[in-house]
Amino acid sequence: MKMNKKIIYILILCNFLISNQAISTSKKNIQKIDKKQYTELFKQARSLERSGLFDEAEIIYKTILADDPVNKIAFNKIKIILKNKNEIVLLKKLAESYSEKQSGNVTAKINLLEVYLWSEDERWIQVANEIVNKNINNDFIIKMLLNKILAANFEDYGLQIIELKRQKKGKEAFYSFEMGNYYISRIDYENSIRQFLIFLEKNPKKYNKIIEKIIAIPDYDEIQNNIKKI
Repeated sequence: MKMNKKIIYILILCNFLISNQAISTSKKNIQKIDKKQYTELFKQARSLERSGLFDEAEIIYKTILADDPVNKIAFNKIKIILKNKNEIVLLKKLAESYSEKQSGNVTAKINLLEVYLWSEDERWIQVANEIVNKNINNDFIIKMLLNKILAANFEDYGLQIIELKRQKKGKEAFYSFEMGNYYISRIDYENSIRQFLIFLEKNPKKYNKIIEKIIAIPDYDEIQNNIKKI
């Protein structure tokens, strides 16, 4: 089995070197890899991943990223591979470089934040504050940020952002449905119901959806007094 993997890798590597020559030639002519070459390289990399040859797939994804430093697909693939290999130092360098090359791209900044959260690097707070300050009126971006922060169990910081949106920006039900689900996953049913009720107050047409959520909560009988507030 190991021999078969080596043979596969040698064949792929030969293919890869040929592609690399095409890339080098293209660079000399100040040209990027064309769409057809990208498709082929991604196909090779995915084939390597399916065969369990993640190091080899990583090489191809890095080649793509070297040619196109803001390629989202290649970046995310390398990010996942490095995370699974627990190569935190390389992962942070990758995310920092990716973000620096597109300083105006907030999703790249959120990717950097996520990597800092994974690696318990306290610089995540600085990055998060910057994202909030520049994008407080963008609900989509703030929700993306909250998803990452809550997934890393930094609930207190997340609640501060939610409070800011609800009180200072006049969006009383902001992220309430998501928080209802979040508290269910934490087995905090009382807070879950409170968040669902906040959501329902601003979204009365979602009554049936919320009732179904609440009734599905374990120990329903013990918390039915909260449901009567609907």
